[in-house]
Amino acid sequence: MNKSLISLGLATAVVSGCASTDIPKPLAEVEHQYQLMSSNEMANRHAATPLRAAGKSVSEAKTAWQDGNEKSMAHQVYLAERMLGVVEHEIDIADMEAQFKNADMVRAGLVLQGKNSELTQKNQELKELKKELEKMGSKQNSEGNVLTLGDVLFAFDDHKLQPGAKPTVRKVADFLSAHENTRVVIEGYTDSLGSEEYNVGLSVKRAQSIQKALVKAGVTNERITVKGYGESNPVASNKSAVGRQHNRRVEVVLLSENETYESPTVARVN
Repeated sequence: MNKSLISLGLATAVVSGCASTDIPKPLAEVEHQYQLMSSNEMANRHAATPLRAAGKSVSEAKTAWQDGNEKSMAHQVYLAERMLGVVEHEIDIADMEAQFKNADMVRAGLVLQGKNSELTQKNQELKELKKELEKMGSKQNSEGNVLTLGDVLFAFDDHKLQPGAKPTVRKVADFLSAHENTRVVIEGYTDSLGSEEYNVGLSVKRAQSIQKALVKAGVTNERITVKGYGESNPVASNKSAVGRQHNRRVEVVLLSENETYESPTVARVN
């Protein structure tokens, strides 16, 4: 009878001992995640410091668990999870920066891509600005970094800004003031009425009028380049009055700090 009780007690102790050696699930999961990150080249290159901190917390969590200190273990697991989150964030940023650096930044089809929240916000603000310009009568094209200022800003065959053009120019100036590293190429266009030489001259003068208005609104002149294309690069047919109206326009091309820009045709530059 005593031998049976002793045997039962030993068996219970063995089972209990085996159960106590099972690593708690949260600790096992964070340790596994740390091991994966430790073998990640991007993590070691761009997030070495938080990765080391995560490893230290994992080690201390294991020590606390072995000592039976569940509260300390839980705290270290939490810290490790936070640090691994930082590692993932740093990897994402590095990946976005690499994509931004290698992106094809030609004008055709250009969409400003955010490498961080600031660029994302800039893109959203640009979309909102284009919507507002649409409401003001300036039809926008699909190119992400181009603002179209229609002929509603000018009287027919004139380069002077209409009195009602001020709100439109003000909105563009406000956007540029909020993004001081953005450079501007202002391109003037006309319809096909009149001689080519006359139209090029008129398109330059219209672009210059926008330039002067932006400078007056606080945009530094060094950020602005002015070009005139005359009747080149029409966006609509010149056979109809509506088409000619769309072709009489000024386009404002927005360029990031280190972005290059290739003009679509040879233009007269002031």
